[in-house]
Amino acid sequence: MDETTVQVLKESGEKAQSKFYLWLQRGGPPAQPVALYHYDPGRGAGVAKR
Repeated sequence: MDETTVQVLKESGEKAQSKFYLWLQRGGPPAQPVALYHYDPGRGAGVAKR
């Protein structure tokens, strides 16, 4: 699991300079790997747990 910052350009109620996070989680069985992308305003442990 990893997260990287994303600059917000047109997010309702947010400034264009706001930072949000794009999370990537990879897992699953070797023959059928899964990649899950999640966009979130935070980078706390609660995001990873959800």
